[in-house]
Amino acid sequence: MINEYPEKEKNLYAPKASIMVVDDNSMNLKVITKLLQATGIQTEVAESGSICLEKLGLKHYDIIFMDHMMPMMDGIEAFHRIREMDTCNQDVTVIALTANTDPNAREMYISEGFADYMLKPVKPEMLKALIVKYLNPDLFEDVQENTLTDNEHSQIEHSLIEQKEQEELPYIEGLDWKVAESHFNDREIMWDTLRNFYITLTKEAGQLSILFNSLCVGEEITRYRICVHSMKSISRLVGLVELSDMAQKLEEAAESNNVKFIYDNHNGFVERWMSYHDKLKPFFEVANVNREINKNEFIGHLERLANASLMLEVDIMDSVAKALESYSLEWDGGQEKLNNLLAAVVDLDTDTIATLTDELKLECMNEF
Repeated sequence: MINEYPEKEKNLYAPKASIMVVDDNSMNLKVITKLLQATGIQTEVAESGSICLEKLGLKHYDIIFMDHMMPMMDGIEAFHRIREMDTCNQDVTVIALTANTDPNAREMYISEGFADYMLKPVKPEMLKALIVKYLNPDLFEDVQENTLTDNEHSQIEHSLIEQKEQEELPYIEGLDWKVAESHFNDREIMWDTLRNFYITLTKEAGQLSILFNSLCVGEEITRYRICVHSMKSISRLVGLVELSDMAQKLEEAAESNNVKFIYDNHNGFVERWMSYHDKLKPFFEVANVNREINKNEFIGHLERLANASLMLEVDIMDSVAKALESYSLEWDGGQEKLNNLLAAVVDLDTDTIATLTDELKLECMNEF
């Protein structure tokens, strides 16, 4: 794709623009939101087609990135419903999000009416290029200038590149750091995403196994395919290429209704998937700080998290979650609830966040 505005892509800044990202996978939503932080763009997320449709009646959006493979209502159905709605978003630019590498995929999405499509895992340069291509040019603003000369900019950039190359990344069996880094514009976001993968991998494996057991009693295969499709996408996102390839084979088997292949390979895939719990544990297992809890501080964190989750302010949610990780709750069931709360933040599960923050606040007040 030819980028018509190379300078705007390099210094993309459009604080008056509004974009919605629709995906049933919270990790994909978080990554895109963080990739767009520096652009000033107002980025909202929706975890399903139905939530997307609800939001469209509330405000105008300039671009919607719509995942194709979602449960209940897929992205194509959601897109056609948008076009049928009598709202200010009826003609909004909608770009398909897909992990489908079929060479004919773009033509398929264009024939359905999408403006374009973007492959997952999302690459920062492609995300920016598509926004620059389809966003109203009047929404672009100049980045605030500073007093550095071009030569000084070049020296700083060269220094940062050298520093990045000198930082050694640890060896983790099966993880290709080059693939992982291609999906992020800085290492902090990459490590945060890998941490989220670690936190949720047990839950993901459990959900897939429940669906596998359903297959054994003759239930439909579609939900299994959607679940393993999501696992394929997030494992490739963090550089676990072999794991992603295993998931892709299971997805293809589900698509062709090859139940025997799934029976023969499901357990091996789940075992391989779960092996990353121990491989990643040394990097993300937090040693709880056994200090006396400041009741007001702890409750303040919970209230801030609850408020941020109402607006799905991802950065604030992640920041508060990191602060909460340092607490060790000694009362019966407290630590388990806190761990479940942290997992809900990763999943952007706002209902669970609301429930657990209320319960933990009440328990904390009763304990102290």
